[in-house]
Amino acid sequence: AASPAPVGDGLTDEERWYGAMAAQGSDGSMVLAGEDHPVWAAAARHLARARAADSGGPVPIDVRGGEGIEALKAWLRTLLPHSSKFLRELDLMRASPSTARVVVDALPEPSAVAVIRAGRGREDLSVFAADPAAAGSLAVQLPTPGVTLLLSAMDNHLVEGVCEALQLSRGMRPVWREDCGLFVMQDDCGVQAVLQTMRLPPGYSIGPLRVSDARTVEATWKYRNAESLDMVRRCIWDLPSAGVRYHASAMDEEGQLVSWCLTYKYGAIGLMYTVPEHRGRRLARLCAASVLARLLSDRSASCAPFAFVVNGNEPSMRLLSALGFSRVADQCWAGVEP
Repeated sequence: AASPAPVGDGLTDEERWYGAMAAQGSDGSMVLAGEDHPVWAAAARHLARARAADSGGPVPIDVRGGEGIEALKAWLRTLLPHSSKFLRELDLMRASPSTARVVVDALPEPSAVAVIRAGRGREDLSVFAADPAAAGSLAVQLPTPGVTLLLSAMDNHLVEGVCEALQLSRGMRPVWREDCGLFVMQDDCGVQAVLQTMRLPPGYSIGPLRVSDARTVEATWKYRNAESLDMVRRCIWDLPSAGVRYHASAMDEEGQLVSWCLTYKYGAIGLMYTVPEHRGRRLARLCAASVLARLLSDRSASCAPFAFVVNGNEPSMRLLSALGFSRVADQCWAGVEP
C-alpha cells in the first residue's frame, strides 16, 4: 500500500493534536490555552501558519499565560528600555487578575504586541512593535467597530503608524495628542540619598495612601474622567503609593493629605502632586523615593522603574533626574475616533 503523503510542517501527530486545542475568538483572534505543555511553541507556530494561510495574513493571537507570556517577555527584554511599560504590565498581570487582553501577531517570535482594555464608551489600546508597519497591521484588527480609542504611551513613530493604518482601513481619525517623555531609572543612588538624608519638617508625616484618599488625589488630576476615581482607588489598593500629611496640631491625628505619589496600573510611577501652600519642602521627592524603594524591592520586576512626563513639565523632570532617571524615548497619548 502506498504510504501517506507527508504533511510537510515538521510536526508530530501530538503537536498537531495539541495545536487543534486552540480555540478561535469571536473577533477572529487565536486564543492559546494550556501554554505549559512541552510542545506549545511548535503548536503555536503550526497554528499561526495555518491561520495566516487561511486568512491571507497574520491573525492576532491572545496570550493568556505560561510559555506564551515568557516568549513575549523574552522578546520585549531585547527592546528595553522602550518596552518597559509592556514588560512591567505583564509582570503585574501575572501577579493579579486583569481584564486586559494581551495580543501578538505571532509566537514564539512576535514582531508586535498590543494590550487592549474596554472602558466606558472607549477602548484603551497600547501597541509596541519592531516598526510602524507591524504596529499598524496588528492594531487595525483589534478595536471594536464604532468605539473611540485611547492610544496609550506609545513611541511617536508607532503612534503615527497606527493612526495611519486605522485611518486607511477603518476611516478613524486622530482628534488629540499629548506628547511626553519616557523616563527610566539608571541607578538608585538618588533614591537612597533622599531616604537616608531627608527629614520631614515638624508637623508632617509620611505613609502609604488610603483608599479614602482617592477623591483628594483624583480631584487634582489633569486627565480625570468618568473612570478615573475607580482607577485611583485600584492603584492605591493594589500598588505602592506614598502620601505626606500635615498635622496642624498635636491633636490633629488624621492630618491633611498635602503631597502624594502613586503607581499606575501599568507600573509607571506618577500622579505626583503637592498642594500649593506646602510646596518648596521637597515633599513630592520624598513620596516618589518611598514608592521607588518599594518598586526596587520587587524581585519579580522585569525592568527598572519608569515614568511618563508630559513635555513642558519641568518640575517633574527635575525631580526624576534627581532620583536617577533619564529620558530615553519620545512618546505620546492620542485619541482616535470613528
